[in-house]
Amino acid sequence: MTPFRSNHRSATAGFTLLEVLVVVVLVAILMAIAAPGWLAYLNRQRVRTVQTDLAEVLRQAQTEAQQTRSTQVVTLETGEPVPTVTYKGSQVLGDGNIPENTITLSGSNTAISFEYLGTPPANSVPFVASVTVTGTSTNRCVIVASLLGSIKTASDADCDTLNNTTLSTNTD
Repeated sequence: MTPFRSNHRSATAGFTLLEVLVVVVLVAILMAIAAPGWLAYLNRQRVRTVQTDLAEVLRQAQTEAQQTRSTQVVTLETGEPVPTVTYKGSQVLGDGNIPENTITLSGSNTAISFEYLGTPPANSVPFVASVTVTGTSTNRCVIVASLLGSIKTASDADCDTLNNTTLSTNTD
């Protein structure tokens, strides 16, 4: 014969308050350690995304200028709280996908045009647009480097190096 099993739970079943508090404290400590790294990762991704999108908009304008044999203009609005990039009358960057006061966009000019051959005018080269996370040293840039309209991307110290090389090359 089998022993009788009761459906009644023992008073010792479950977690004690002390065990729950220890787990909560451990989770809080792990989150405090991981949070700065996570925020830095998010900021790097935001900057990389804006840089990639900006370079793509410039390439699209350049290609369309060649295909339609007409001048195409890309405009940077560097104001706060969210920078925007406008192309063909439409806002193509900063349309709600960038949180306010997180990204700073600065440029040597506020607009660049590509003429019918896909080349920028001589007086607008080099065109440098820097993308930074507000309050950090994370820096990415997009540079229209030559009269042929070559579009380059760089990060951190390479932005300054590439920009200075471009400037000295074009002033000779």
